[in-house]
Amino acid sequence: MSKQSKQQEMLHHLRSLEARPDEQVCYALEILERERGEQVVAQALAVLTSIPTVQARPSLLRLYAYYHEAGVKRDAGGGLRMALLAALLSIADARDQALAERAIFTYEFLPPTREECAGGLRAAGLILLHNLDPLLASYHGTRLLVDQYNTSRMSGEPAVSAARLLAEQGQLLPLYSYLFSGGHAEVEAACLRNLSRAPAAIIETLLSFYTSLTSTGTGVPIPRHESKEDVVLLGLFDLLLAFPANQACLSFLETFLRETTRAEVYHSVLTTIIATHASQPWKIVQQVARTERRLEKIGYLLSTCALAQPEPATQQIIENLQQRKTQAGKPGSMLS
Repeated sequence: MSKQSKQQEMLHHLRSLEARPDEQVCYALEILERERGEQVVAQALAVLTSIPTVQARPSLLRLYAYYHEAGVKRDAGGGLRMALLAALLSIADARDQALAERAIFTYEFLPPTREECAGGLRAAGLILLHNLDPLLASYHGTRLLVDQYNTSRMSGEPAVSAARLLAEQGQLLPLYSYLFSGGHAEVEAACLRNLSRAPAAIIETLLSFYTSLTSTGTGVPIPRHESKEDVVLLGLFDLLLAFPANQACLSFLETFLRETTRAEVYHSVLTTIIATHASQPWKIVQQVARTERRLEKIGYLLSTCALAQPEPATQQIIENLQQRKTQAGKPGSMLS
């Protein structure tokens, strides 16, 4: 039997034990003792994460040491070590603090570009440390938040996890500071989303900052928020919609919905308003819908209104939007 066939057989047997969790855990531990194939090890760790057992701790620690010894060669990107920390999370004790800190300080560079690849592992270590020593984790989280050189270009980790952790602890000042220093778009969005417990006056200060004019090198100043990536705008609106009665936030929302050409953000903001059942933002949407004449936006407004609670005012808006949509399809229409 080939190695691949053998591993597929083990995976099949592991899954077949789902109705017998004790046996499944035992078999998962058996796999970890003698196998190193990425797929089969990952599945065994998934079992131990969903069914925590203190008996797994020695195996998890031994396996982590094995992968850490030659991280780039044995666990490129740190995926298996992240899974090991996830399996350890529910059963960890004070003895595992050193392991968490080791993960937090793990930096690995993949050839040939030598791009740093262990951001997710540092994030996993930070989460584990937070369970063991929240104060110490807050210090490391503050450092990782601004460790831009070694923040993943794709996910923003570990800084995104650091932002969430600091917000959970009520430590909002590092997040607030990050927004004025620039940096990674995913991290900036995470900081915005996690400032929902900041004072309303601070939210208005941030709104003023994001609407202030800035130069983009073209010689024509534009509002700062227009220079940001979509993910940052979405983070900004998640924050503003956490203050649904704030007049400054509502005014910005109305202006954005009327003027923006960024379709994906526009659609996402409409969907969020419906999902949160916020009455004041929904009134803004209704006001905008009554005069909107651009075909793409009409389509988004129709799909949003269809999700709203049925009421005469909404039905009237839908009918008007449908009429404008039909008119837009006629030759010579002035709608665009």
